[in-house]
Amino acid sequence: MYLKRFIQLLVVFIISSILWVWLYQSNFLGNQLASFIVAMTIGYGLLVLPLVVLTLMKGRRKAESVGSYGEAGRLTKILNELPGYIVFTWQDEHANPATAIMSFVQSSRSENVFYMVTEPQSTKAHDLLRHQQQVSFTTWFNELSQGMRISSNKARVQTLQNEKAQLLVETEPNILNLHENAANMMILKMTVDSVLYEDFKGKRWTMAFK
Repeated sequence: MYLKRFIQLLVVFIISSILWVWLYQSNFLGNQLASFIVAMTIGYGLLVLPLVVLTLMKGRRKAESVGSYGEAGRLTKILNELPGYIVFTWQDEHANPATAIMSFVQSSRSENVFYMVTEPQSTKAHDLLRHQQQVSFTTWFNELSQGMRISSNKARVQTLQNEKAQLLVETEPNILNLHENAANMMILKMTVDSVLYEDFKGKRWTMAFK
């Protein structure tokens, strides 16, 4: 994936450079300075626009690929209607709550298992490595008219790196939807023992997993 992106960027750079040189040397405005400025502007636009498009396309693919997977159990059916992002909370090294917005994928094998990835050097990685701990999360509301969301009553996280992370990616390839280099990052395996369902219509119930 990195090679593919490198080739894409290289092609865009070469094309924009050739166009800039051609426009400048043609002196199409009859003034070297004006031709230089216009050629530079056009070349820069040609270089930046494809990068913006590629970034937006990658973000859209990720937004569509994260979230729920597996057989359509009760929790999965609800997650299918929610964005693939959660507000993830853990304890830092001083036992204070820390929060991050993270994308997730649901395990294809266990409905109550979710995976996230983070850089091994990140603060959350440092905090979670110190002690495998209880964590919590809440999803986004699906829409203002319904206001449906899921939050954890009880959840715990396990960190996996190096060989363990690589083996997990082989059995759960959907993790690559979170990051194409997930096998070389820290994978957070969150097991949810109990969740709380709420919506704006006043419905409220819990679901427990064995």
